[in-house]
Amino acid sequence: MKLRGRLKPGITRSWMVSYIAILLIPLTITAVLFFGVEQVFNTKIYSMNRTILSYIKGNLDTVFDSVRKIALQVELSGEVHNALSMGDTMSADDHYAVHLLSKRLKEYTVYSDYIDEIVIYLEPSGYYVTSNASYPPNIRIAPLHGQYGLSEENWAALMAVRRRDFYAMVSGDGGRMVYAAPLPPLPTVAGKGVIVVIPKERFFRQTVDVMADAASKAIFLVGGEGEALPLGEAPDWFTGVMPEDAVWSDGEVRLVGEREVLVSSLSSDSIDSSYVILDNYGDMYKELRLIRLMLLVCILFCALLGTGLALYFTWRNYTPVRTLVNSVSGRMGMKKDENVDEYLFLSEAMHSAIATKQDAERHTALFRLLRGYGDSDHGLPASGSFAVAVYAVEDMAEFYGGETYRGDRGRLVMFLIDNYSKDVFGDYGEFWLLEQDRYIVQVFSFGRGEKSMRHEQLAALLEEAHAFFNDKLHIRLSIGLGGFCSAPEELGTTYLHAQEAMEYRMVLGNNVVIDSAQLTDFSLFYDYPIEVERDIIHSLKGGNYQQTRKLIFGVIDSNISSGMLSAQLARCIFFDITGTVIKALSSTKLDNSFLVRLAPIDRLVQCETLPQMKQELDDILSAVCTYINSGKTDAGALLFGEISRYMDESYMDANLNVSALAQRFSVSTGFLVKLFKENAGMNPLDYINRMRIEHALQPLIDTGITVEEVAHRVGFGSVHTFIRLFKKFYGMTPGAYREMTARRNPEPGETGEK
Repeated sequence: MKLRGRLKPGITRSWMVSYIAILLIPLTITAVLFFGVEQVFNTKIYSMNRTILSYIKGNLDTVFDSVRKIALQVELSGEVHNALSMGDTMSADDHYAVHLLSKRLKEYTVYSDYIDEIVIYLEPSGYYVTSNASYPPNIRIAPLHGQYGLSEENWAALMAVRRRDFYAMVSGDGGRMVYAAPLPPLPTVAGKGVIVVIPKERFFRQTVDVMADAASKAIFLVGGEGEALPLGEAPDWFTGVMPEDAVWSDGEVRLVGEREVLVSSLSSDSIDSSYVILDNYGDMYKELRLIRLMLLVCILFCALLGTGLALYFTWRNYTPVRTLVNSVSGRMGMKKDENVDEYLFLSEAMHSAIATKQDAERHTALFRLLRGYGDSDHGLPASGSFAVAVYAVEDMAEFYGGETYRGDRGRLVMFLIDNYSKDVFGDYGEFWLLEQDRYIVQVFSFGRGEKSMRHEQLAALLEEAHAFFNDKLHIRLSIGLGGFCSAPEELGTTYLHAQEAMEYRMVLGNNVVIDSAQLTDFSLFYDYPIEVERDIIHSLKGGNYQQTRKLIFGVIDSNISSGMLSAQLARCIFFDITGTVIKALSSTKLDNSFLVRLAPIDRLVQCETLPQMKQELDDILSAVCTYINSGKTDAGALLFGEISRYMDESYMDANLNVSALAQRFSVSTGFLVKLFKENAGMNPLDYINRMRIEHALQPLIDTGITVEEVAHRVGFGSVHTFIRLFKKFYGMTPGAYREMTARRNPEPGETGEK
C-alpha cells in the first residue's frame, strides 16, 4: 500500500494531538504524585497513629473507669459512713472504725488489678486512712511523702479538692495520674472528707510498651489545662519538654524545643484529657522531600524530551505507520478497509486489544480479591452489595448419556451457568465466573433500590438453579453460598465462608445447596467413649455384624443428631472410626489375600462424606463378618444364638450370671466364655451388662422414674454397680445422660410450643 496523497493536515494534527495527549498522561500522573505524595504519606502516618491511640485509649479508659467505680464503692461502704461520724475527739469506737476502714481499703487494693493505694482524709478529726495504716493530725501525711511519685505539695492539693469525679495529673518522677473526689455528704453526719485513689503506674507504661510501632514516637496524656503526662519511654530523638497550657490540634505540625513534630490527638471518653502522639517531622520528611525533588525533575525531563520526540515523529515520513498497520493487520487478523485511514484502523485495533486486556485484568483482579488481596484497582462497582457462590461438579455421567466426556468439563458447566445466570440475575446486576481452588466461583454485584438482592432471595434462586441443573440437565452440583458484603475488598472473607459451606458436604453429602448463614452454633466436641470403641472391636472380632453396625452407626448418628457438627469434627470422626476399624482388623485373624481384595483402609480413606463412609463401612463390615462366621462351627453358632435369645428374655433377673447360664445349658463356664468370645467378641458377663445398660436407656429418659428403680428394673441388684457400668460403657453417669437427653428433647412447655 502506497501513501501518496494520504498524508493530510488533519492526520498531522491528529498525530500531534495524540503525541501530546500521550505525553500528558505520565506528566499528569507525575504531577498528581508530586502534589499528592505528601497527603498520602500524612494519611498513612495519621492512620497508624489513630490505631495506636485507639488501643491506648481503650486500655487506659478502662483503667480510669474501673478506678472511678472502685472509688464509688468505697464511698458507699459502711466503714466510710462510720468514719465520717467521728468528731474532734477520738473515742475507742472511733479508733475501731478507723481500723475497720483501713482494713476495707486493704481489701480493695489487694483484690484490684488497677490500684496502688487508697487514701481517705477525714474532717474534722484530721485523720488520714490508707490501706496499711491511719495517721493522726499531728503526724499528718508525712509517711507518704515521696511515695508513688507524689510530694507534700501534691498531697496538700489533693486533700483540698472539692470537685466530684476529678482526675489530677500531678508532678513527680515522670508524672502520675491520681483520682481524687470529696466524699458525698451524708444527711445524718456532719463530717466531710476526701478520697484519693492512686492507680498502678505499670498500666500506663505497659500499654505503650507492648506496641512495636509506638517505640519511635513520643506519647503523652495531656490534661484539660495543658499539663502532660509521658506514656512509655521517650524515643532518642525527643529531647524537648512538652510545653504547658498548650492546645494540641490533631494533624498540626508544631515546634517542640528545636524540632518540628507532627501531632496526632484523640480525646478520652473517661476523663477530661487527650492522648497525644508526637512524630519526628523532620526525619520522616527527609525521604519525602527527596521523592518530591525526583518527581519534579522527572516532570521537567519528560516535558522537554517528550515534546522533542513528539515533534520528531509527527513530521517524520509515513513508513513506520505503514509497517505498523501491516503488522497489526497480520497478527490480529483484521483486514484494513481502503476507505478507512491508518489512524482509525489502529484506533479500532487498539480498542479491541484493550477490551481483551480489560477482561483479563478483571479476572486477575477477581482472583486477587478472592485470595484476600484488597486491591483498590479492581474495576468492580464501588457501591451496592456483593456475594460469592461456589459450584462443585459432582457427577455428569447422566448428562453425557453414560459416556465419558474427554473435554474440559469445568468450561462446559461454566458456559451453562453463565447462560442460566444471565436470565435469572441479569436484571439485578452483574456477575463473573472463574475457576479457582477446584471450584467454579461466581461473584455477584447487585445494585440498590429495585435492583437490590437480599440474602434469602439469592439463596432461594440458587436452590432453583440447583433443581434446574439436577432435574433438567442431569448435572449433579453442590452449591455453597458465602453471603453478602458491602465492598469488593471484603470478597475474600465471603469466599472463605463459601468454601466453609462447601466443606460441610462432608456432613450433608454431595449434590446439595449449603448456605453459610445457616452454619452456626457448631458443637464444640463429639462423643466417642473408649468403651464403645472396645465393644466395636470385640463385636467385629466375634463376627457380630448387626451389633458392630449398630455401634459404629450409633456413634456417627448420635453426634450428627446432637447438634450441628463442624467439618473439622467430622474429619475427626473419619479418622477415629478408620482407626477403630484398623485396630479391629489387625487383631482379627484374617487371610492376607482377603484383606488385599477387600482393601478396607483405601476405601475408607477415599471417602469424602459421612454418608459415603457409612455405605463403605456397611459393605466392609458385612464382608468381614461373613468371612469370620464362615469359619465357625454350625453347632456353636446355634448354641450361641439360643443362649443370647434366652439372655434377652431374662436380663431382668438379678440372679442371671455366667454360672447360672452354664448350669442351664449344661456346659462349663470355660466353654461358655470361649463360645461368647468367638461369637460376640466379649465374655458373657460383659454381654449381659451391656444388654441391661441398653435396655435402661429408654427408661432413663422418663424423669418420673428414679435411677435406682431403673437399675432394679433391668436386673442390677445394686444401683452403684449400675452407675459404675453405665459410666464405663457411655463415659457418663445415668443422671448426666438423663440431663443431656432432656436438653436435646425439651418438653413442649420449655420451648414455648403448644
